[in-house]
Amino acid sequence: MQPAAYRDIDANNIPSHHGNGFTLRHIAGSLTLSKTTSQGAINDTDGQQLSTQPIYAGIRFTASQTLQLELPADHNGLVYCYDGSVDIEHCRIRAGTAAVLSHGDRFSLNGL
Repeated sequence: MQPAAYRDIDANNIPSHHGNGFTLRHIAGSLTLSKTTSQGAINDTDGQQLSTQPIYAGIRFTASQTLQLELPADHNGLVYCYDGSVDIEHCRIRAGTAAVLSHGDRFSLNGL
């Protein structure tokens, strides 16, 4: 374990990906999106020593759209819906609700 640390990240330094009906802000880790690998603002290649390999992204759906994401199979996934609702593999998650994902390397989000 490492001591807790704080790092201020300017919003302009957070990579954004705009797709048909969604915007993804990639904050930490490495994520595969539409067969393209993206590095978040915090990652293991930015000179910072990390004790874990977190993947953190904020996704805003602007239309009913399905987004398929790939994660490392050994990661645990958590989805929290801030507003509206989202379907994860045909299971509806409403605002203020979190969903813990089972192990796997791919999942689909459908913004409603």
